[in-house]
Amino acid sequence: RRPSALSRRGLLLRGPLPAVAPGSPWRWGDGWLLDVDARGCVQVAKRNRADGGPGVDRFVDRELVRAVRGRVEARPAESLAAVARSRGRALALAVGRGETGEREAASLLGLGPGLTPSGDDILGGFLLTRARLGHADVRLRLLVRHEAAAATHPISAAKLLDAEAGDATVAETRFLDALLSGSTPLALRATERLLRFGATSGADFALGALEALDALDLERAA
Repeated sequence: RRPSALSRRGLLLRGPLPAVAPGSPWRWGDGWLLDVDARGCVQVAKRNRADGGPGVDRFVDRELVRAVRGRVEARPAESLAAVARSRGRALALAVGRGETGEREAASLLGLGPGLTPSGDDILGGFLLTRARLGHADVRLRLLVRHEAAAATHPISAAKLLDAEAGDATVAETRFLDALLSGSTPLALRATERLLRFGATSGADFALGALEALDALDLERAA
């Protein structure tokens, strides 16, 4: 066994676990994933993707997501951040329709002022959440690897490369853990902590994560 690429606290086991029934919240890859969530609960799951690719299907509390979105969207956004957020929505819709989302993701690279522009923060949140949920999004990840260095600030490009590899800051990791925990109070506390980062960076990352969850809902409904 080895550490899972999806969670620093997960284990990807190559064989089934005798006498352990798969739980519904997680389904991943060719083996079983045990994920310890923010409440210390262990969840076990088994692959269900018919296409044979890696995938996770976590059932997220939609009321929790709406509460977090309301808290994030209550923060004011300057004009370019607002444009970036509308393009983040377009990315979620494209991926949710089964498209690669490359055009929409490319339009986010470098969009906005600062060392980590709003477009990059949104894309980072989207990619990291998709990776955490087991979606490879190979074309989007390759886009970041090949285009980010030329399209945005070096610091932001480095953060995007971390995101597409599944790495994040402590605040971002705690936010995702809380978002997927099922606990609304925990998620709202983690959201408030994340919103303290940068002028809009925390809010934009959070919105990117929420758009990734919306894309997952659209994929399920398709």
